[in-house]
Amino acid sequence: MKFNLYAVRDNVADDTLTIFTSKTDGMAVRENLPTLSRMRPTKDLDLYQIGEFDSETMKITETPKRAVSWDSYKFPEIKTPMKTERPEEPKKESK
Repeated sequence: MKFNLYAVRDNVADDTLTIFTSKTDGMAVRENLPTLSRMRPTKDLDLYQIGEFDSETMKITETPKRAVSWDSYKFPEIKTPMKTERPEEPKKESK
């Protein structure tokens, strides 16, 4: 199976924090949420796809470095609350 190879770059330290694999950009962001929640400001960190990893052959293929937006994960588990408003009932005429 092929996975994307990612790197998290710390711009302040001018170094790479971690390299990891993930199936999609969104999953790569989600897998790093625990770390990101402890890191402030996150604008100091950049996420890049830097290659592909084939788990069957254990071969890494370099790809052009591509920046991935931290916003590519849309938090689908946070659902919009359902509207509970009822249609307005007709007003009763007073006698």
